[in-house]
Amino acid sequence: MVHVNRKTLRSHRRGLTQAEQHWAAEAVAKAAGLLIARLNLRILGAYWPNDGELSGLPILQDALVLGLTCTLPIISNQFLTFSRIGPTTRFHQNHYKILEPIQDTQSEVPVLDHDVLFMPLVGFDQNGARLGMGGGYYDRTLADCLTESKRPILIGLAHGFQQCSFSTNPWDIPLDYVLTPEETFQIKPG
Repeated sequence: MVHVNRKTLRSHRRGLTQAEQHWAAEAVAKAAGLLIARLNLRILGAYWPNDGELSGLPILQDALVLGLTCTLPIISNQFLTFSRIGPTTRFHQNHYKILEPIQDTQSEVPVLDHDVLFMPLVGFDQNGARLGMGGGYYDRTLADCLTESKRPILIGLAHGFQQCSFSTNPWDIPLDYVLTPEETFQIKPG
């Protein structure tokens, strides 16, 4: 494991071909499907991929076919809200040029109602630390969840090369699992 910075990791994942990204997303979707079935997860949140992130969209496509509730995040001030998606969902680009559902209060799903959130990352370590893009949206949104008895399972989606070492902060929220195309990491508590 090498100590790497965000810029290097982001450049590496953006350098993957479309075929490599497609294969990785499909491989991770298979692993996610096994976890969803084993843990009986019913309400899933993921993200619209950007900047070379490994796509969680195949996970949502498979889950929608199974009749599960799926959501995508919407940036709202400095936090994320999650909106239910389906075949008729309309999208627009946010200020980062990332597609997100058009806000509709009736389709909002509170973060604590989720069984699982599939999260993007720039890097991860063996302890479940997640290096994000640096905006802190997930950490702020999930901060209150850590004190709740029932909170979403947090699963990072990554390429294997994104495992590295990096400095962490006290407010960083650790992942429960990391799925790569080659491996499923279950993070051990403590």
